[in-house]
This record gives sequence, C-alpha cells and structure tokens, in this order.
Amino acid sequence: MSREALIGPVRRTDRWTVPPVAVREAIINAIVHADYAERGSPIRVAVFNDRIEVENPGLLPLGLTIDDIRKGVSKSQEPGDRPRVSRVGSHRAMG
Repeated sequence: MSREALIGPVRRTDRWTVPPVAVREAIINAIVHADYAERGSPIRVAVFNDRIEVENPGLLPLGLTIDDIRKGVSKSQEPGDRPRVSRVGSHRAMG
C-alpha cells in the first residue's frame, strides 16, 4: 500500500479581528463628539492585540449614563453636529 500527498491551491486570506469599518466609526465619533474647549486633551487611539481603544476629551451629555449607552441610547451634545458629520462623510456617526 502506498501513500501520496496532494497539494491543492494555496490561498491566504487576511481577516482583521476588529472590522476596519468599526475602527473608522469609532474615530469619526471621537472627532465629532470631542470637547474642543478642553485644550491639551488629545483624541487617543491605542491598539492592543485583542482590542482598539479610542478616547476623546469631554464628558457625557447631560442626562446620559454609561448604562444608557449600553442600551443603545444616544444623545448629541451639539445640535450643530449634523453639518460637521456630513462633511466627514458618515451620517452613522451621529449617535
């Protein structure tokens, strides 16, 4: 009895652990919702093996809690955000 090895086509597929569209959305949200009155507090992006953290200066809008965010509730601090977001090119960043 003999044995043979069959080698098929070799193909590499790269897949990000965090979808690039989610990273883009997080960065756009950080830019749109940053409190630019706080000087010296930059937007920070930290990349780890298992996650990406995006931080921006400022507080949550009045009346919004972390628990609300976990439930999907959103509230804009600035009613004038919409034109800025349109220029950035993502209407989904409004939340």
